[in-house]
Amino acid sequence: MCSAIRDKLAYIKCDDCEYRFKYSKLKKGNILVKNIRILPKLSNTQRGIACLLGTVYDGESPSISEITEKAKMNFNTVKNVIEGLKEQGFFK
Repeated sequence: MCSAIRDKLAYIKCDDCEYRFKYSKLKKGNILVKNIRILPKLSNTQRGIACLLGTVYDGESPSISEITEKAKMNFNTVKNVIEGLKEQGFFK
């Protein structure tokens, strides 16, 4: 969707968009690509954190505190989501 918007509306500047992939590219090793089959099985909260990890923190290992701050969520909620994702094999 974003690429279609950029193609049609040249005045749209995506450099500061918080929803674009890091470095404006989706890499082969992206955590979302690796776990594409698991995504439909995740809860909304798990999916939100997964998308945050795949876009904002692509290739990084942020702390739970960093994720909590960026997602504006409760620390214990993020901790439980990360543990749930680990149990489902999201991090390999």
